[in-house]
This record gives sequence, C-alpha cells and structure tokens, in this order.
Amino acid sequence: MNSDSSLHTQWLTHFPADMQHHMATVYLETMTEDLEVLKAHLHEPKHSLQTVHKIKGGLAQIGLECVHQSALLTEQLGRSDSPLYQTALEKLITDLELSIDDVHHWVTQHT
Repeated sequence: MNSDSSLHTQWLTHFPADMQHHMATVYLETMTEDLEVLKAHLHEPKHSLQTVHKIKGGLAQIGLECVHQSALLTEQLGRSDSPLYQTALEKLITDLELSIDDVHHWVTQHT
C-alpha cells in the first residue's frame, strides 16, 4: 500500500524549523509505543479503546488530520459497541504504521 508521505509529515511545518526534528522524534517514540499497545490488545475493546482515545487526542494536538479522522471514527464505533469497531481498529493500525514509516523517512531525510 502506498501512502502520500506529505499527508503524514505536513503537520511538522506547523512547528518552528528548530523544533521539527524534536517533534518528529517524540511522535515516533509515542506512536510506536501506542501502536504496540493497540496490537497487544487488538481483541480487548475496553483496553484498546482507551489507547485509541489517547492517540486521537495526540493527533488532534499536532494536527495530523488524516490519521486523526481514522482515530475519531474508530473511537466512535468502539463507544457504540459497533461490530465495525474491529475493522476500523485494524485500519487505524495500518494508518499509524504508514504514518510512522513516513515520519521516520522524514527524519532520515532531515538529519
């Protein structure tokens, strides 16, 4: 699956140039940890929903809108006990993986 890496890295331009690398590094550390928690609790909606909420808030704070929308939908489906929650959660995991890959690539390009 190809991604438009600018969708996952454009949020960095909202920060001053001297902070962008730091923000990208913090994003990589935090989202990698959260992604591992999601994967570990993939079939435990109560626990995964807490992590989805945390991820959603972080994405909103930095302005990573495309993945934030995925997290928002996933959280809404989870809170309503929708049978589509699992599918949305799996898509969110894929979206996060792509985002992490793109930000990692950005960091290597800007080091």
